[in-house]
Formats: sequence, C-alpha cells, structure tokens
Amino acid sequence: MDVSESVRSTYPRSVSDLRGLPSGVSDEAVTQLIGAAFARTPLVGEDLRDVRLVAFLLDVDSGRYADNRIDNPVRISPVGIAGGRLQLISGLSLNRVQHAVARLMEAGVIERVPEDGGGWLQFSPGVIQAVGINQYVDWAEVLGILVGRGPAISVLRAVLELMSAPWEWSRLTYELLAVRACYSVGMAQRGILQLMQLRVLERIAHTGRGHDYRLSAWALGRARAPRVEDTVASQQIVDAGTGASPATPVAGSTATSTMAVEIGGLVVRVPVGTEIRMTIGPDGEPCYQVGPELKIVRRA
Repeated sequence: MDVSESVRSTYPRSVSDLRGLPSGVSDEAVTQLIGAAFARTPLVGEDLRDVRLVAFLLDVDSGRYADNRIDNPVRISPVGIAGGRLQLISGLSLNRVQHAVARLMEAGVIERVPEDGGGWLQFSPGVIQAVGINQYVDWAEVLGILVGRGPAISVLRAVLELMSAPWEWSRLTYELLAVRACYSVGMAQRGILQLMQLRVLERIAHTGRGHDYRLSAWALGRARAPRVEDTVASQQIVDAGTGASPATPVAGSTATSTMAVEIGGLVVRVPVGTEIRMTIGPDGEPCYQVGPELKIVRRA
C-alpha cells in the first residue's frame, strides 16, 4: 500500500485569505489561547504537546497550502476526527485526539461553524495569521512519509518556526528545538534524527554548538518524494539513543566520499560505510569504536 496516498487529506482543500496574503494557523496564537483558557490549571507535557500537534495537523492536512487552494475558510469535518484519520497521522490514540480537540474548542482555538447542522468545525479567526514557511512545504507528501510519527512532526513544526527560509541553511540547536517542541533535549535529538533518516531534513554538522539544517528538495515539492522503504537509514549505529547520531553525508559530498558522525557532541568525518559500535566500560562510561582503529571514550 502506498502510505503517502493513504493519508492524503479528506478535508475540503481551501484557504482563508488575510488582506490578500496566504494565511494559516499560528502555533504561537494557539499556545496563547491555550495558556489563557487553562491559566489556573496549565496544560503541560503530553497534554500541551497533543493539543498543539492536533491543531497543527488539522491546519496542514486541510489542503490550506496546496497549489489548488481557494480563498474560503477551512472547514474541519467531524468525520475526519472521529474516523481515525488524525490517529493515523499523529500516532495518538483516539481518546487523546478527542481530548485534544475538546481542549482546543474549550480554549476557542476551533469553533463550530455557525448555522451548520452537520457538526462542521473551523479555526477561530483569532489564530489565523499570515503564514511563513508552511506554505512552501509539500504537506501531502511529507505527512505521507511521517505518518504515525507525532514527535517527529512536532519537531518539524519547531524547525519550520525557527528557519528563515526552508531552502537555505539555518543554524539550530537541540536545546532551542526542545523548548519550541515542548520536549526534552533527547527527544528533540531523536526527532531530528528521524527527520534526517526519512530525508525530510538535510544537515551540515559542525564541531561547535548547533548544526545547519534545511528542507530537502522533495519536501519542498521540487523533486519526487522517496519511497517509504527507501527512507530507512543505510548506516547502522548501535543504540543511537545513547548519544551517537546516524551518519549523514556532508553537503556536496558524494556517496563514495565522507560522512559526518556526531557522538556526544563531537563531530568526526569518516568514510561512508564505516561501522560504529558502542560498549559500556567497567566504569560505566560509553566507549565508541569507529572503524577498526579509532576509539572515543568520555573522560571526566
């Protein structure tokens, strides 16, 4: 089954217009309304991430940013919510999706369409603002690749908020992404690694703080999207969650040249195909074996 086709939007493809400029849902405005509505019992952690993720997906999956958009408010089908579509894309349970939608309605982020007996919903005018980078993303293809990966989608939302232009390199840090996505630094790092493995993001690694990122050509609709089975990382790293990140080719390099590998903040360049293994020493410190000769050990 073609996953990208199976998750294409069933919502009407349209866009609301704000003084002639492309407009969409502002995550900042959503967060402000949520904060005001639940000031006495603030939403934190999983609850806050769920409502922001659901609002984001309702927006970008609506067809608002498609080439054939028209200048009408986006209508949200109750069937799309109850029928499991948001579950499929976000990876959340139906109970968490419905709970998030209820919170969004309580906060006034989404509202019922006036004089409509079908239960249709729409975004409140208070969260509709002129959009930036979202309008350049091929969301039908990107959501097809990221289906079921809610954390990676949330991290991608944070990446887009921090980029100046999606086709140019932007310097980002895990710490900054973690704050924007409401995740730990480790979860932000794992989300970035998934986005690179799935070829949504490209990266130039640096030895200093932060790396440079940009969206891939296909994510911008400038090339054919990769097949889902082709997005599995070719380089295998044992226990990537311990601080070793998947090796990524340096911008401009060929498949037969070198790749940049980040291990606990240290970036080294090694030939493509180099095997990397992680072991735990007697003192409990990790030791990374990079190829047959290089060993990296953390010292106090």
